[in-house]
Order: sequence, then structure tokens, then C-alpha cells
Amino acid sequence: YVHSAPGNWKNRLALRETSAKRSMFRDIRLVFMLGKSNDESVNELVRLESSIYQDILQDDFVDSYRNITFKAIMASKWLAARCANVKFFLKMDDDVMMNMFAIIKHLRSIEKHGLVTSSSRAFLCYLVRNAKVKRDKKSKWYMSRSEFPNDILDPYCMGLAYFHTPDLPQLLYDSSIYVDFFWIDDVSILL
Repeated sequence: YVHSAPGNWKNRLALRETSAKRSMFRDIRLVFMLGKSNDESVNELVRLESSIYQDILQDDFVDSYRNITFKAIMASKWLAARCANVKFFLKMDDDVMMNMFAIIKHLRSIEKHGLVTSSSRAFLCYLVRNAKVKRDKKSKWYMSRSEFPNDILDPYCMGLAYFHTPDLPQLLYDSSIYVDFFWIDDVSILL
């Protein structure tokens, strides 16, 4: 599943033609997670694209950088309800290209050796540790002390791409109901 923005149709097309091309990767299913644009003509184009490719899930929130966590919650709810027989999920951003041949080989090796099962509650990711909170108001990732009082973030999975087992979406969705909303989805996933 891919976090995408309504206007990023070129990125979605590139992924459909490369990393997730159905004729090359028959075992892979691709779903793009989007919010809504403030521009109704963009939303109309998304509806048209969705009718053609049937791989877009769009929820009713304004798609903005500070609302990306809503995509993670939306994805968790949908994956838990619709994807019970999946062995692994790959979450990625729409501006990331993956070597799917290498990924599939790696996941098959993990599965073959019993390192991770569908009930392992496992995240496979690049773990970020000791990341300093950005206090510069010019930074895209600026956080005020009222948003996040600590100077160091807890360890988190870098969100540009990670894998997780199918037992996690329901747990992630359920926990989102009880955890305060935090706009950086990478950090909020493991809060």
C-alpha cells in the first residue's frame, strides 16, 4: 500500500509500470491511499483514475502533509478488514522505487527460515534512533514543545518504506482510537 497525494498521478503511474507491474509481479496487489484535495477538479481526476485502475482508496479528509497519519489509520482499518490472507504488507511512499525482485527474494528467505510468520507482530524497517526534534520553524518537520516536549524522538521506523506482518493492521487501528493524534505518521505508528 502506497501513501500518495491526489495530484501525484505521475508517481502512481510510474509505480504501476515498474515496482508493482501486474504482468511481472502476479502475487503483488497495489493500493494507493489518498485523502481528498481542496480542488474538486483534482478529486474528479482521481475518481476517473480510480475507475480505470481500481487501485485507489480515498478517504474523506483533506490530504496535506500534517494529515498523513490519517492515511496510516485509514490503511490499517482497510487492511485489517480486507487483507486477511496476505503474508506481508509493504508500505511505501509514492516517490519511492523498490527493487521488487530483491524484496520478494528477501521475504521468501525470511519466510522459509521461519524468522517471521504471519502472527509475529513484526515490523521490518530502517529503525531511526536518537533523532533530534526539529525546533527550527522553517523546517518541514518543525515541532513546538507543546506538540512534543522531548528533544529526542522515540525510535521509529522510517516511513518511506517498511514491511509488517498481517496481524498488525487491526492492532494499529485499535490503538489509534486511544492514542492522541500526532501528525508525523512515522513516529505515531509506534507511539
